[in-house]
Amino acid sequence: MILLDPEMPNRLGLPANEITLYEAATLESVGFAKDQLLRLYGGKIEVLTPDDIFLPELYLLPGESALVNSWLPSHLEGQPLVNGSAVTPLLPLQERMRELFSSVELSRSCTLRVVQTGGGMAINVTLMLPLKGQRDLYPISRSFPIKEQNLIDQDLPVIMLWPNIPDMSWKSFYIFCEDSSTGLTVDGFSDYELNTGREAQENVKYFTCQRFPDLIKLIERSQVCGLIPVNPPPPPGNASAAWRVGIDFGTSFTNFFINDGSGPARKPLETRVIPLMLAQKETQLNLLYKFFIPETLLPKDSNPPTSTALNTHGWQEVRGKVPELYHQARVQWPSTNTLALRGAGVHTGFKWRQPNYQRPFLKELALLISSNAATGGAAEVNWSVSYPSAFSPNEARNYRRLWGDLCQDLTTLTGLRHQLLEDGGEGGLQTEAVAFASYFGNYLARQMVHTACLDVGGGTTDISIWQENALLHQVSIPFAGRNICTSILQSKPSFIRFLFAPGITGDITDDDAKLRQDPNFNSWLDNCLRYASDELLRDRMPIHRAEQDKQLLAFVSLMAVSFGGIYHYLGLVLKALAREGRLQRQAPVPVYLGGNGARFINWLDESGAFSTGCDADTLMEELQRMSSGFPDSRQGPADTTLSNAFKDETACGLISKGVNLTGDFDPRKDPMITGEELAINGKVFGPLDRIDFPDEAKTDEDKDDKPTSVESYELGSLTELRRFVSNYDDALKASRINSLLPIRTLISLDKLWDEVEIQARAICLEKLNQEISDLEPEPGFVIGLRALINTLARQWAERF
Repeated sequence: MILLDPEMPNRLGLPANEITLYEAATLESVGFAKDQLLRLYGGKIEVLTPDDIFLPELYLLPGESALVNSWLPSHLEGQPLVNGSAVTPLLPLQERMRELFSSVELSRSCTLRVVQTGGGMAINVTLMLPLKGQRDLYPISRSFPIKEQNLIDQDLPVIMLWPNIPDMSWKSFYIFCEDSSTGLTVDGFSDYELNTGREAQENVKYFTCQRFPDLIKLIERSQVCGLIPVNPPPPPGNASAAWRVGIDFGTSFTNFFINDGSGPARKPLETRVIPLMLAQKETQLNLLYKFFIPETLLPKDSNPPTSTALNTHGWQEVRGKVPELYHQARVQWPSTNTLALRGAGVHTGFKWRQPNYQRPFLKELALLISSNAATGGAAEVNWSVSYPSAFSPNEARNYRRLWGDLCQDLTTLTGLRHQLLEDGGEGGLQTEAVAFASYFGNYLARQMVHTACLDVGGGTTDISIWQENALLHQVSIPFAGRNICTSILQSKPSFIRFLFAPGITGDITDDDAKLRQDPNFNSWLDNCLRYASDELLRDRMPIHRAEQDKQLLAFVSLMAVSFGGIYHYLGLVLKALAREGRLQRQAPVPVYLGGNGARFINWLDESGAFSTGCDADTLMEELQRMSSGFPDSRQGPADTTLSNAFKDETACGLISKGVNLTGDFDPRKDPMITGEELAINGKVFGPLDRIDFPDEAKTDEDKDDKPTSVESYELGSLTELRRFVSNYDDALKASRINSLLPIRTLISLDKLWDEVEIQARAICLEKLNQEISDLEPEPGFVIGLRALINTLARQWAERF
């Protein structure tokens, strides 16, 4: 690389004929001309002149500190002004300089100084270059007059960089920016890949590259305006060689715990995204939440867990296509905008439907976790992943395959080694029920001798029963927080406004029908509850309960019926296990209750806080005793211990070690207990029977004899559900509980059963024509319980 500068004689103090450029060529012999030097030696050398280094013009941004996360302002001596207002210069270097210098090298050799000239204010830009054969660095400089016409007088664009970590191993970096054909924007280099997004009047683009983008090229109307030199990212730590991450992918929220060598902990997720320009704050927040990654995740220092939500703003969905990360889909992070989760293009509930959205959601989350691991000095990330046993066999296989593919992608993109740990569960996955129990048994060191764990999530409740530290039985039922609370509230917008303080729910519609059709309502309300539950339970709820508000009392009583149904089914499971001879002690079990949906049990108490011995605890214990029907059911405790770390339990349990809890779930060996008479394809299962049928035909002969799809699915006489309704009212009376209403006061029992049977039949019809391998199993009693709660909820909404 030959430097050819006409100022060399003055700067070196030598005549031009004594300055040798290459071989026999001197500065004088080539006539100070680049073309002449290239004609002589063009195949051997490259030639660099001041015009190859500097742009012809210096461009300016409005404001004193228009650039952030850049060393340029600190290298500027003096304050440039245009019409008395402070401005910030861009670095007026040609893009070729990126091939020769890193931003760090330029920061050591470049200075900018404001000077006064006869024509006004100017900026001298100087580079100190090393020359072969010269001991001192060679200064090459250019003076740029400050021109008003070179001031880019407009709102500064949003320009973001992710991740802000060194590129020693990491191989995937993103530049996100506003796109404009007339305004200032980023332009890529030849090794960048470009993708764009557009929605209405918002246009954005994404550049990806494999090395840290330390020099950002800006253009306006296709004219190069200069470079932003980016500060180098902080060096990684050396705290741990490997991270172990437990990830709980939930219906409403997704959580993860990390063990970096110091034990399991929920670590706030740092996005490591940085701005490069001081854009308008509101515009930047809006674009980042819609199209990229916000700088800070909300609630601050309490994320995870994060909403299981994805947005596809700017992308037209193609049936069967998995959207690509960022330019087509990205996580919809919680925000202070109460309506953000209810807009068009936002997707929720894809744990159970639209599985094509699982991959970009989990990939982004895993990449962010990996960027935190890389910053901490980790060389590998080991994943422990949970899944609900309510997944059909095909869903479980697909989810396992998804994580296997993700680990391969992550290894390529991050430079870290990623693997799915195979030490728990089948194929490297652990059921949510077993992971949840590990939290209590291992992390909290609670006894698991004769115990049940209830993990009440958003969409499923995972039940596991433990005996002598060994898993005796587990089941995942599709009845949880959304059935207990949020789906009921969806039918009554006026009651939502009654519950919460103004401003929490935003502009919620009075159109009940419209609200019922909102596919993202549950996720939106889950986030409202996340921000407002403490204030609701601490301040508002006790006042409303003291005022004997009839609508609230009926709603809370309806929630109690939902929880009561889960405990009744728990008793039936114990009864069935005893009949099989597997339960060593025929007595009700103490219960560890947790999960995101378990927080609703606090609503049942007039104080707004569940506690051992409260009315709700007494009621649930009594219902379990009554349904199990054990002769010595009064012997031993059967109270409920409520978790103090809702939604943390499963993620933490996945990576917790302690007592030797044994047993992994295999649905082929531990089918669910129906709890109610159920007939599938003509095969009848009694209330205490297991729903046991092959998920696929093994031979050609089997295929002829056994159907592979669901041809009939019917409930029997609802005997157990009727017994539950009777037990519930009797338990309230026997326990002298007046804070909750009996079912007979919520609805006329004469009208109840016809409607429940219709609702149950509708649920059963949804299962027809499914492939048996795709069928998400559901106990017969839970089908009846869902039908009962749907009926009571409709009656409540119409009554008030």
